[in-house]
Parts: sequence; C-alpha cells; structure tokens
Amino acid sequence: MAVLEHFVNAITMFISYRIVVQYLGLEQLGLWSILLAIMSLTSVGTAGFASSAVKFVSKYVARNEPRKVISIIETTVITVLIFTIVMLGLILLLFHFFKSTFFEASEILAIVEILPTLVISFVFGFAGSVFLSSLDGLRLIHIRSAIGIISKVFFLLLVYLFINGYGLRGLAISLLVQNLIVLALGAIAVKSNVKGVNVLFCKFDKNTFTEIFHYGYQFQIISIFQMLVDPLTKFLLKSHGGLTSVGYFELIYKFLFHARQIIVVAISTFVPTVAALHEEKEDNLGNLFKTIFSITFITSIVVLTIVLAVFPVVMSFVKVNMNSEVNVYSSFIYLGLIFNLFAVTPFMFNLGTGKLKFNNYSAGVMAVLNIVFSSIIGYYYSGIGVIIGWMLAQVVSNLYLFFSYLKSEKIALKGVINKYDIILLILVILYLTVNFIFNNLNTTSLFSTVLISFFIPVLIIGYPLLNNDKFKFTVNYIKQKIRK
Repeated sequence: MAVLEHFVNAITMFISYRIVVQYLGLEQLGLWSILLAIMSLTSVGTAGFASSAVKFVSKYVARNEPRKVISIIETTVITVLIFTIVMLGLILLLFHFFKSTFFEASEILAIVEILPTLVISFVFGFAGSVFLSSLDGLRLIHIRSAIGIISKVFFLLLVYLFINGYGLRGLAISLLVQNLIVLALGAIAVKSNVKGVNVLFCKFDKNTFTEIFHYGYQFQIISIFQMLVDPLTKFLLKSHGGLTSVGYFELIYKFLFHARQIIVVAISTFVPTVAALHEEKEDNLGNLFKTIFSITFITSIVVLTIVLAVFPVVMSFVKVNMNSEVNVYSSFIYLGLIFNLFAVTPFMFNLGTGKLKFNNYSAGVMAVLNIVFSSIIGYYYSGIGVIIGWMLAQVVSNLYLFFSYLKSEKIALKGVINKYDIILLILVILYLTVNFIFNNLNTTSLFSTVLISFFIPVLIIGYPLLNNDKFKFTVNYIKQKIRK
C-alpha cells in the first residue's frame, strides 16, 4: 500500500505539472517550487516532533501502555501546531523584509496573492502528519496509505478544475483541500483505532513532551540542514540560471526523487519494527539490516535505471524538450540519488533505534558541502555547476553515513558489499556516461530513443546485475512475501 500510494503520488504530481506547464509555463512552475521550498522551512520546527510519533507510539504499543500512547499523540499534536504557527510567523516576517532582495515585483504580487492560502494549508498539513505518523506507529500503514491516495486524487482533480481560472492560486487551493482531507481522515482513523484519544481537544502532558523533545530536537537538526539543501539549491539555481533552470530542476529531481521514494517508502515501513525490536532488546537487527540493504542496493539500481530510460517520454509528456541542460541535470541527479540510496537503510534504522547522531552529522555534511560546492562551481558553470555541486554533496555525505553506521554497529563491510557490487556500480557509471552521450547526439524519434535507452543498460549492466547474489536474494525474498 505504501508503494501504491507513492505511485499515485508520482502520477498525480506529473499530470499536475503537465497542466501547470501547459497553462502557466515553466517559469511559473519554478516560482511555485521556490515558494513551496520557502514554506517548507516550517519543518525546521515541526518535522522532528511529528516524526517522533512513529517511534514512541510503536514503543508504547510494544509495552502495552495505551494511556501513554494517547498522551504521545495528543501532546505531539499540540506541540506541532504551536511550532508550525510560530515558524510560519517567522517566515512571513522574513519574507516581508527580504522579498525585494530575491524576487521581482511581478513575482512578489503573485506570491502575496496565494500566501494566506498556503499558510493555512501548511498548518493543516503538519497537524495531519502527526496522525499519519501515529498510524505508522500503530502499524496501520495500509490505512495511512489509503488516506494519502484519496487526498492526492482530490488534489489532481482540483488542479484540473482551478488552474485555468485561478493560476497559481488554484494550485494553492488544491493543496489546501488535500491537506484538509489528510487531517480529517487521519484524525478519524486514529480516533477509531486508539480508544480514549481526543483528536479535537488534545491535552498537553509536560512529562511526555520532555520525553519526545530529546528525540525531536535531534530530528530538528536534520530538518535545519535539509533546509539548507533544497531551498538554497533552488535559490542558487535562480541566481545562476534563472527560473527556467529551477523549473527544469523541479521536474527532473521530482521525477527521479519519486522513483527513489518507491524504495524509501517500502523501507520506512520497517521503522516501527526496528523500534519494537530495539525496545525488546532483540539481537537480530544486524541480520535485518543486511537483508534490507541487499534489497535496497539492487532495487535502487533497477528502479532508477528504468526511470532514466523512460525519461525522454516524461519530458515529452510535460511538454519540455530534451535539451542539453535537461540531459546534464538528469545525469547528475541520477548519480547523486544512486549514492543517496546507500544511506537510506542506515538512516531508517537509526530512526528506529533513536540513534540520530550520525544522521545529524551526515545531514550537516550535505548542507555545508552543498552550499560550498554549488556556490563555487555554479559561479563558473551557472545552473549546471549548481547541480554538480549538489551531486557531490550527496555522494560524500551519504557514503559517510553508510560507513559510520557499519562502524558503530560493528558490521563488516564485506558482509554488505562485495567485489561484484563494486563492479556493478562502475558499470552503472559507464551506462550513465554512454546514455549522456547518446542523448546529446540523438536525433531519432521518441520511440527509437526509448528503445535504445532500454537497450543500453541491458547491454552494459544486464548480465552482471542478473548474476549478482543480491539480485537473486531480492527476487527470492519478494517471491516468498508474495506467497505469504
């Protein structure tokens, strides 16, 4: 269900992007992307506390303490609402003083028109995220996913109805309704499955807040560093390449990112299991890590490679030409996400066990390197340089987290990576190079382009992939799960 939700999310997003590009243009999509990035800074004060519901609800369900579960949910809702309102107030204040520095007069008018709707939307969204996290903690992921699917279908329908008449304001209204649906259905689902919880008049418990604060503030550090990656990358792109470059990045990154998320959402369903096993002092977390990492390693290569092969079709669908800038962006973003997925398994396991130190360090390394590399390389090579800097930050920070986890948990590198895996990675980079050259020189039809794009990875990485032990293990693992 989590993977299905993600597919629906990806499909609705790209259909909505097609509608935006068709009616408003690529620059307006870039402006919308920047505005969402600004508003997402609210997560600096909220993301850690909303996510803490997964760990602590799982913890007290495992301990069979229903009153504590209720206290966790209600206290987290109040905490997140307070932090959301405070952070949104600060963001609006900063926008008031610095808007002329970053935006032109026409852009400011467009932003001011939709800002009130977005503010309310984000309040609903972060409050709803607590209930969705609580459903994760209760291991009712199928219900959480169903809510997500319903809300995204409504979002797409409203975008179709409103975009032509209301412009960007139609997007903001659609997002508002989507988040309201998540909040309402999430609250109803939690109320139905946790007897005694009051979703309308929550009670704040000081002791519970103290407990979740230690976990939450560490997660906040990650949010702060992430804030320095996505919004600042888009601001640097706007500065060095213009709103069109931001629009390209939004389309390409979101497409490949959603391919990545197919893997991430599947792995994230193990966080409550990891939390419960850690709470119960089980000693098989090392074996579970090796199992999940093997699956992640192979599926990352397979999924991202397939997605890159169909990328020309996606660009054609959203009515964007496969020019040299798009080709460069897609190649480096693909490479960055391949290495990013190295760190997904240790990141999720650290969330489950509450050992967030290395997650924080990795996020900090990524944020700092992204600013340094993107600023310097972007100065010389404009928007393409910014993307190269972003990619280098991804590679270094995520490999750091991967090796740090292995060291802290005393897991031997040869137990998770062997020489055949390294050969496969080298061939993946070779495939990326050949694909890049082909796209630059290609003058054939769309059908021929896709056909050749699929033939290239089969020729280069097909045989070593199929004969890799991790691939065989993953196939057998999936078969066993299907039979069950």
